[in-house]
Amino acid sequence: MKKLFSRHWPTLLACAATLLGSTSTLAQTDITRSAELGALLTSGNTDEQNVNFGAEVEIDQTKWDYLFSVNGLYAESENVVKAQRVVGVARANYEINEFSYFQTRASHEDDRFNGFDSQSDLTFSY
Repeated sequence: MKKLFSRHWPTLLACAATLLGSTSTLAQTDITRSAELGALLTSGNTDEQNVNFGAEVEIDQTKWDYLFSVNGLYAESENVVKAQRVVGVARANYEINEFSYFQTRASHEDDRFNGFDSQSDLTFSY
């Protein structure tokens, strides 16, 4: 894990810098981006590595709202993987009028330590 992290940290930082930003306004479209990255590397009596990441893009237009997010976790102790999880979510909302809307949502979770290889869902609502 140390080699993996030390080799790819410039790429991770570049991705985070690309996603980071406050709110941009482009012709009645608000775009909000956020990203986070955390790492905890310890050595001594035990060697542990933990990496968390997350990113989100939210697009708000007059009638449409979109959300795209991804987050993940990787944990290793004494060269044994203890956790490995990635979750992605995409959502779209359409406002029909003040009282009605249409929403769709899709998500996928790949968690190697929860008993399932992966889980996905697709939802439509009115």
